[in-house]
Amino acid sequence: MIKKLLFLLAFGVAGCARDEADPAVRLETAASQAARFLAGYERFDRLDLADSVDLYIAPDGGGGQARLAREQLRDPKAWRVQNGRLDQSFVPRGLRTRHVPAVGKYNNSQPSELKTRFPQLAQHPHVGIKLEPANAKSCLESWSATFVYDTTGARTRLIAAIYDQWEW
Repeated sequence: MIKKLLFLLAFGVAGCARDEADPAVRLETAASQAARFLAGYERFDRLDLADSVDLYIAPDGGGGQARLAREQLRDPKAWRVQNGRLDQSFVPRGLRTRHVPAVGKYNNSQPSELKTRFPQLAQHPHVGIKLEPANAKSCLESWSATFVYDTTGARTRLIAAIYDQWEW
């Protein structure tokens, strides 16, 4: 219970005292919900997912891609990509209560430009998210992912996710 309370306090309550009409706020909220879902603190039905979502492993992690149907992604354990002989899971391990979003950035320990790694996705709105312990001393203690969206109309629909902490 304490673990869940710490996590929720770090992430805040989505939309609390924030302008949900602001596209950057909508993106940050959607990415935070996706990260919370993967960490076990958000309900699946709160996510707005495309009919299928492309999952990627960063190129320097050996690459790899999987396309999964929305219903397959209901279980966080299904968020995985075959990466050579490894089966890489997107689920964060351990208690990481500090949430660091970067709207419009790719997160590889530090925010960077998505076009340098995934030019085909850089044209879409995206948010890099880093989760880390409150007193993290290095990026080796963090979990990083970038969530890519289709924002056509009033929706913020997840179309791709990139996992970038493959080495730890």
